[in-house]
Amino acid sequence: MPGGKSAVLTALIVALGGKAHTTNRGSSLKGFVKEGESSADVSITLKNRGRDAYKPETFGKSIIIDLRISSEGIRTYKLRSKTGQLVSSKKEELISILDHFNIQVDNPVSILTQEMSKHFLHSKGEGDKYKCL
Repeated sequence: MPGGKSAVLTALIVALGGKAHTTNRGSSLKGFVKEGESSADVSITLKNRGRDAYKPETFGKSIIIDLRISSEGIRTYKLRSKTGQLVSSKKEELISILDHFNIQVDNPVSILTQEMSKHFLHSKGEGDKYKCL
């Protein structure tokens, strides 16, 4: 993926299970794999501390989300503990983590991409602003 703030946001959206079209940078996941490469990798570390930690006895103080996108557009996950131990490879576990932390990657109110913010800021009336979301 290219460098820059929008690229980082795109990586976060895709790695946390968001749809490719949500990023406004492609219509399918395989578009995020550099031409000539067999896959693309993204790794995200979530803080997992305090009363609201998600399965702290299993994950510890951090949850590491490793995503691999194949050149065919297939997404595979590895959810690891703070120590790097593999805890799960199931998307259902990722969904549980996102639900637990109330992370909604496909909701423009939670994550507003650059393209969506342009549409929102340039819309004329209040009604048009609601249509953007």
